[in-house]
Amino acid sequence: MSTVERITTLGDRIRQARDAAGLTQQEVATRVAAGRAATVGEWEAGTLPGADYLQQLPAALGCDGHWLLTGKGSMDRPAVDEAEQRLTLVKRVLDIPADQLGAVRLIPPQMFDSEDGG
Repeated sequence: MSTVERITTLGDRIRQARDAAGLTQQEVATRVAAGRAATVGEWEAGTLPGADYLQQLPAALGCDGHWLLTGKGSMDRPAVDEAEQRLTLVKRVLDIPADQLGAVRLIPPQMFDSEDGG
């Protein structure tokens, strides 16, 4: 995607990011729980999305949030540092109840069969 010339409206940028991601309006609507493709079409036509949708749109479209809101900078999402990805994974695993960790398949279920861990 790289650096993109400034698009004049938020709706134009939503459409450009959606097209670049190869998504339909319905796919975007589903990703942000908007329900209807017509809602995304309304945003692209100039209706301002609510704050909750504005927060979700960059991830749903795979674009940079600052660019989406302002038209400045690059449409590309900033790269996530590998260490940050690992930390996020660890946090997700820690949030899983111990009785469900075996289902994650990151930790062998037999580790949870006895109270002493082995």
